[in-house]
Amino acid sequence: MRWWHFTLFCACSASFCEASSPEPKVAEKPGESIPIVDGHGGTIDIKVDSDVLMLTEDNFDIIVNAKPIILVNFFVPWCVHCQKLAPEYAKAANRLKGNDKIPRIPLAKVDCNSESALARRFGIAGYPTLLIFQKGQHKEYEGGMTSDALIEEMRKLTDPDYKPPPPAVKVLTSQNFTSVLSRVKLALVEFYAPWCGHCKQLEPELERAARNLEERVDPIPIYKIDAIAEKDIAKALDIPGYPTMFVIRYGIRFRYDGPREDSGIAAYMIQQGKSPSEYLERQPQLKNEVKWSRFPLVVGAFQSLKSKFFETFIEAANFERGNFSFVHTDKFDVVNAVLGVKQMDTIALLQPEWLRSPYETVRLIYTNSKAKSQDLRDWYHAHCVPLVGHRTKENLWMYNKYPMVVAYYDVNFSHEYRAETQIPRRQMLSVAKDFRDYHPEHKLVFAISDEDDFYEELKLLKLADSPTIVNVGFYMSPKERYAMEPVEDFDDDSLRKFIDDVLEKKLKPIRKSQLAPKKQSGAARIVVGSSFEKEIINEDKDVFILFYAPDCGHCKNFMPDFKKIAKKYQDSDLKVAKIDASNNEFPDEFVVTGYPTLFYVPAKDKKNPIKFVGERNLSNVLDFIEKHRAHGKGENAPEGQEVRKDEL
Repeated sequence: MRWWHFTLFCACSASFCEASSPEPKVAEKPGESIPIVDGHGGTIDIKVDSDVLMLTEDNFDIIVNAKPIILVNFFVPWCVHCQKLAPEYAKAANRLKGNDKIPRIPLAKVDCNSESALARRFGIAGYPTLLIFQKGQHKEYEGGMTSDALIEEMRKLTDPDYKPPPPAVKVLTSQNFTSVLSRVKLALVEFYAPWCGHCKQLEPELERAARNLEERVDPIPIYKIDAIAEKDIAKALDIPGYPTMFVIRYGIRFRYDGPREDSGIAAYMIQQGKSPSEYLERQPQLKNEVKWSRFPLVVGAFQSLKSKFFETFIEAANFERGNFSFVHTDKFDVVNAVLGVKQMDTIALLQPEWLRSPYETVRLIYTNSKAKSQDLRDWYHAHCVPLVGHRTKENLWMYNKYPMVVAYYDVNFSHEYRAETQIPRRQMLSVAKDFRDYHPEHKLVFAISDEDDFYEELKLLKLADSPTIVNVGFYMSPKERYAMEPVEDFDDDSLRKFIDDVLEKKLKPIRKSQLAPKKQSGAARIVVGSSFEKEIINEDKDVFILFYAPDCGHCKNFMPDFKKIAKKYQDSDLKVAKIDASNNEFPDEFVVTGYPTLFYVPAKDKKNPIKFVGERNLSNVLDFIEKHRAHGKGENAPEGQEVRKDEL
């Protein structure tokens, strides 16, 4: 940190220096007279931190009014976002000191902890807040927070001849899409729609990220393609919505699941430029990975790091970034001593040390050197879940297989609490070893989850207010869940009985549900999650049911016709019902992917409801109902074409 010295004296009557007036020079040595502002005399010292002026209540007005334009950062030292901005702000301040290409524009900052009066004066409500002061007025800075963005925004305000650089995000079309992306080592591609609001919000973030990435020694390009104009490409790649982004490596697509702000995008892509697997050449390195890895650990041992098998290993690792920890070596003594691997060109998969058990193999081995990338990924996914795993918000992708039993409690694997955390897990292990292969076609998945992280799941299980230390849920599917009756002393016997009761269908599932109406009014029965089984599954009549959402425009348009249908069959052998599918759950046999959805449910085959497909109008729907009434189960009933449902 250094000091700037200002000697003040009475100047002209202007309350600030006009842009046309010569800007006062910064005095680097004591005693140099610098005209600052009318009515002041004397000398004042200004601290400078990395080319950024540090303003206080005593010098704020003097300095700000002396500058044609100045950018001021209001910050607090403890703010993470402020800390993140600081190096970028300093870099911008350094470059804006002035040269042949860039005019001098000062950057300043105010520590709102020590200068709270200034923070109150300018109504600072969050940190960091950047204000631009120009010609006696101030406004909030709304640009990006990288050094490039700061410089560009300030130059726009000060240089009448300034011309913005060409867009850093390059445009792709059907003419160059394949040729460009097949050759690029690493790139990010956005599929957008011109009318999409989210795409418009993302556009400046991508541009700033692209400008940041193109300045690297090894630049990483960002491209965009109009998915509406280039609909054939979007259709071929099955683009689900806008914006959709992919990481591209020599024409191969990988999912982009990173941030959507400029610095986060840039950091994510820089990380993507690194190898997905760490090279190890010493035994202590591998021992350390085996002991401390937080994710399932994949260890590749290769005869040659130029082999096709190693290339396939890296390709699969690129797809699985963030899901597994990958390491590799070409040193036989390393994998032999640490893992007992007997040959090279072998891949080993290990669970984190604290998730192993006596009932499982410590390491699994894969030796098919002719495997393709997808083969490796399938093998990883088939063996990544331990007998009783730790299910977190970050690894939910591992726990998308059902049925599944989850124990909720205060899960903490830090050193201090690990032993306590393992007690319920060990009790679960003694049960899991007997039930995991309960069915020849299904495995019963077991996991523990932190009760605070998954509080919403406990609410759905109606266990949020349970006084017990451990609570358990059984999921036959995401929507078919069962709750274990809270017990004061959780043990393997109580868990075993609960699982037996669920598998023997002695318990009723708990579904998300609104309150059932006390009185039914209207020709159509109102069904909720808790009454679905009684009203639909156990009903002796055939049922015609509407699945809708209250805010769905298509549902509102169809509702007058639905009321006519309900009235028509009010006193018949057909029950007409409706359910708010956005606020109630129902059996998995009723597959609802959009609203409204209509089903005919034959009394003799409630497990196979028949979905209406076709143009949704009164005549067609009545024909659909009558055909299925006539055909009993409706096995041979003709159906129309699939209806387009685009509201969910």
